[in-house]
Amino acid sequence: MNMSRENIRQGGLHRLGIEATESWKWHQKVTSIVVGEQLEMDRHEEEIWSVESESGVPWNRRELRHHHHHYHYSEEEKKKKHKKKVQEIYLDPGIQLDTMHGMMIDAGSSGSRMHVYEFAPRVLEGKKDISEAVAGNKLSYPGGNSRWTDRVRPGIATFASKSDDELLPALAEYLSPFIEFAEAVLHTKKGLFPEFPIYLKATAGMRMLTQKDRIRVIKACRKVFANAAYNTFKFEDSFARVIAGEEEAIYAWAGGNFVLGSVLKSSEGSGTVDNPKLTHGTVEMGGASSQIAFYQSDEDIVSNLFKLQIGQGKHWNLYAHSYLYFGINVSWDRMGAYLVTGQNISTNSTLHDFARSAHNPCLPGGSIVDFESTILFQDGKETHIEDSYGKWRSYSTTLKNDRANGNYQECAAVVKKLVNKNHNDWCDFAHSNDCSLNGVYQPPLPQRSKTFGDWLALGNYFKIFDFLQIPQVSNLRALRNATEHLCAMSNKELVAFNNERLQEDEALKMCFRSAFAFELLHSGHGFKMKDRITATDVVNGHKVGWPLGSMLYEINTLPWHYLAKQQVVVHNHSALYICLGLIVICMTIILFLIICHRPNGLKVQSRRRLKGYESIIDDLQVESIPQHNHQ
Repeated sequence: MNMSRENIRQGGLHRLGIEATESWKWHQKVTSIVVGEQLEMDRHEEEIWSVESESGVPWNRRELRHHHHHYHYSEEEKKKKHKKKVQEIYLDPGIQLDTMHGMMIDAGSSGSRMHVYEFAPRVLEGKKDISEAVAGNKLSYPGGNSRWTDRVRPGIATFASKSDDELLPALAEYLSPFIEFAEAVLHTKKGLFPEFPIYLKATAGMRMLTQKDRIRVIKACRKVFANAAYNTFKFEDSFARVIAGEEEAIYAWAGGNFVLGSVLKSSEGSGTVDNPKLTHGTVEMGGASSQIAFYQSDEDIVSNLFKLQIGQGKHWNLYAHSYLYFGINVSWDRMGAYLVTGQNISTNSTLHDFARSAHNPCLPGGSIVDFESTILFQDGKETHIEDSYGKWRSYSTTLKNDRANGNYQECAAVVKKLVNKNHNDWCDFAHSNDCSLNGVYQPPLPQRSKTFGDWLALGNYFKIFDFLQIPQVSNLRALRNATEHLCAMSNKELVAFNNERLQEDEALKMCFRSAFAFELLHSGHGFKMKDRITATDVVNGHKVGWPLGSMLYEINTLPWHYLAKQQVVVHNHSALYICLGLIVICMTIILFLIICHRPNGLKVQSRRRLKGYESIIDDLQVESIPQHNHQ
């Protein structure tokens, strides 16, 4: 069914479901998960899709054009790979028959990623279940699979530049692959789609926008998802929003501690969590911000305290803070801006006064990169270049290293200026030197003990450890040593070390990224050189990050459904149809036998039996959502 542009403008959002060209059979894979083992991600999952939109393009998802920025593939190949991925997950989704599901879209600064989760139905049977739920002793938890993930680029913050006429159709086109992918994963439960919530939570990329632009983009996202012809999953306006940095920090903590078994048991009950058996701290670095969160056993937190409650359970009093503009990509912009504009630029300077190129000691010897940014340093302060309308303007230049090798010491000196440790004067005065960076209060970091386990380094921290080829369980000394070795390389040596693991432009930034990660942890947060850190991406088969913790929180806010014990519970729709069919067959046989043996009472007995049959159907209560008990 093809929609004309005029029909789209008049009729709003339209889409078609996935049509199978043949009768696809699927089976559930049984995957053996080893505790602590990192599962290898599907190569297709690592490919980032870019979906561009044009004003007036129909919002029929089957007609959308997909674009991929990976230079190895042609446009036709990209379309085929995406189609193949959807078909493969359709054939073998690996979902359980008796679970509910929810989708979480991580709308980040450089792109968006959707995760599909499953969880046991929120069903209560009898007074015991009700009592446990009210007392906070009955919690739900999400399960996942690394294959249930899809990605698109760029980040939704880029849509703020769209006109009002362009914004809605552009976002509809951008988000469409997520709906299509979720429908492929969950196609065997299509009848339950209205019960499966879909969330969109935007992070630092959107937090960097003005309030006006944030609200405008999020309102458009809500309008797209609220259209039942476009999205058949459960959606409410509150499901799409920009989350605070502290939420991002606390969700990362909740996700990490959940997969390590440190949250749910301690959360059961009422009141406040007191002396949990074991917790872990988390540091996470995204593209535009970084976060830290941990439980303080003495609960002596005088600022940046976040109270986390999962369902009806206990409250956790946690320290949490997020640092905007301290993500790995934005920090590169800040670094380049300092090198280009941070020397002789004053408030009277213009774009023509900026250097045509600048030396970058964080680059390998004999390399050059193009650089573009809206950030500049004026009189020692960071700001944005604005035009007469208040819009940010960008400038372009080059960063280069004409020397034979890079230089770690010079690179570290530049990075330290970005950490803003010298902005702590007031914090040090007000909080007796209990400060991290940028004037932010932070209590002393908890040390490894019987009640405090590892520090989990998530997001880009893990990618840095992985690129440097240092053990996942390591310390800052190993991080610094590996960074010094990397930063001393020439471009030719870096190419050999990279061995095509990253694209060239990404590999050139790894010295800076590694040095920034070290200084942020050491100079910024106060980690000691010997402090143990576990850089990880997957734990116990779960992708670790804030989306998992956010889904853990959200599903425990969903309502419980009461199911009386005498009610019949059917575990899937096929079983329901079979049961009803057997009932009809049995009753037909009984009626036939009665008719054959009692001819004189044919009409009376038939009516009585049929009436009894109808009363049986009326009294039969079938629960379409199955029970599922996790051990």
